[in-house]
Amino acid sequence: MQAGVQIEKSKLIGWIVTIATAIGIMCIPLSEAFTPQIRLFAMLSITVICIVAFDLMDVIIPSVLLPFAYYVFHVVPINIAYSPFTTETFWMILGAFVLTNALEECGILMRIAYWIIKTCGGTYNRTLYALYLVGLVLGIICFCGHYLLLISLTYGICKAMGFGKSKEGTLMMMVGGIAALNVKLFAYRPATMSIMVSQVQTVDPGFSVSFSDQMLYNFPSVLMALSFIWILTKMYKSSEFVLPGGKQYFEEEYRKLGKMSFTEKKALVLLIVLMGWIISEPFHHISANYSFMLLPWLCLAPGIHIGSSASIKKINLGIIFFVATCLGIGIVGTKLGFTQLIAGHLAEMLSGVGSTSFLYVLLLVGTLFNLILSPGAMMAVLPAPFAQLSLNLGMNPLPSLLTIIYSTDFVFLPHEVPAYLIMFGFGLMTMKDFIKLHLMKMVWFALLFGLVQIPYWHFFNIMMR
Repeated sequence: MQAGVQIEKSKLIGWIVTIATAIGIMCIPLSEAFTPQIRLFAMLSITVICIVAFDLMDVIIPSVLLPFAYYVFHVVPINIAYSPFTTETFWMILGAFVLTNALEECGILMRIAYWIIKTCGGTYNRTLYALYLVGLVLGIICFCGHYLLLISLTYGICKAMGFGKSKEGTLMMMVGGIAALNVKLFAYRPATMSIMVSQVQTVDPGFSVSFSDQMLYNFPSVLMALSFIWILTKMYKSSEFVLPGGKQYFEEEYRKLGKMSFTEKKALVLLIVLMGWIISEPFHHISANYSFMLLPWLCLAPGIHIGSSASIKKINLGIIFFVATCLGIGIVGTKLGFTQLIAGHLAEMLSGVGSTSFLYVLLLVGTLFNLILSPGAMMAVLPAPFAQLSLNLGMNPLPSLLTIIYSTDFVFLPHEVPAYLIMFGFGLMTMKDFIKLHLMKMVWFALLFGLVQIPYWHFFNIMMR
């Protein structure tokens, strides 16, 4: 009963904030630049973002209604309002979900996870690093939703080892969270990167980022994560922790999976073809996006059957439609001049600021968006105006976009990211430990962002146009 009351109270606060924000936007005086259309666009878009961020209703409802509202209230014509649903980005993300579900259904993902842990694990500390390696590998070959697998796997390890709400359980869950989410900084995520690239293209049509680009230019994020895990092992003196069962436990779990099935072998071949397509894109010039529009559906084709119809039924359509909504916000905002308006105001505030300071401001803005709204809201709002601002300052928009990706992991409260909320919900971490450890991670990453990441971008000469 108490929990129900608490939930209703939080939703009430969310509705109050959402409605107050909408009214506040509509009270902003009009000007030559801030036209009635732009004001209406801002009100409708931010209202939907707030509804999703505060979880006030099923995400699919506001996502479907927003383009309809753009059209009905004459913000833009219908062909623009619904244009995101005709982009390759929308269909690529849909394919990525189908592929991930099929790979999980056939068992290949869990097999890879246990093989890595049994090979690299054995002691408590080695299992921590093995867990991160699992996240890195699965994050590269699994393009969405792998974080659920990683967090469930981490909790399963803690439960099997008898780690309750203890130092052992806290540290293992923290590293599991890093393993689940840090890879998005390094490996291309269709549900994030493609949205932001599309947003940047509204102000810089020739802009593009390949899978290999992100891996190359954000490689320091891997070193940041590994160094922070090392710091945690020293802080907790985890070398003294005992891992009951040790390596034998993971060998036994792997043995229970049995021999690799024919279906798993087909999945492995498909993964090799997919990764080969992605890696060789610079040579054959056939967009890697097409691989996600074709290969996932082959999983379900007669004679292949890597997945089943369940792979489609498990798709969270709400997320798919919200992705389209995020794309639409950028497209409509740019069409109306909203992007240029925001960039213009920011330019006044940041005039004379150097590239490093500019990126740190962006990192701070992204962190605030995470806290107040959500990473999804940040992806919907920030890429286009900051890309425009980058161009105004003579900078390449690429570092700005990569900085936004960094900021998606700058969180210190569980509600900011669904994956962290799930992780915290298992009850192996106190709120005090969660906040303390994530604030430490933010500080460490922010420090290395300036000392390592930005000089790294300078080395590759991608900072300026």
